[in-house]
Amino acid sequence: MAYPLWFRGIDRLAPASVSLLTLANPLVATAAGFLVLGRTLTGWQLTGFAIALTALTLSRTLRSPR
Repeated sequence: MAYPLWFRGIDRLAPASVSLLTLANPLVATAAGFLVLGRTLTGWQLTGFAIALTALTLSRTLRSPR
């Protein structure tokens, strides 16, 4: 079910949004592992996660106007 939803979603989104979604995939998987499976992250992994999340957020908010 995930693949049809994924491809339906990327078919309807702008290319810039799709590229940001592909960057968000590892972050969502990490968060799901942490929340659902009870996995733990080391300090360095948490730092990397925070950097990646910040970069993704900034790329979304600091986009140049169309």
